[in-house]
Amino acid sequence: MSELVKYRVLEPVTFHAGATLGLTEAQADARRYGLKALGKGLHQVVTPVQFKRGEEIGVQELPKALAGSVQEVTKGMTAAAQSIANVQASALKPGAQKSLA
Repeated sequence: MSELVKYRVLEPVTFHAGATLGLTEAQADARRYGLKALGKGLHQVVTPVQFKRGEEIGVQELPKALAGSVQEVTKGMTAAAQSIANVQASALKPGAQKSLA
């Protein structure tokens, strides 16, 4: 079993059946219709579930299609550094302005 990696959602994402996620109680409760509890905060997706921008979730195996929609949360990163990383990630999205100036 792969280790969970924590991600911050940059834009709405949908996880499909089979994905294993690490969620808070509140996150799991809001999506209980589409999850099967595995214990210790782990849940298996049984029907598609969505997450909104700003949510932080643990993901066992990130689907390649979602790579541009989430950003790995780095342990020990200050709030300011995380904010800068978020702006940089947003600027690299298709359709975003090419300059941060």
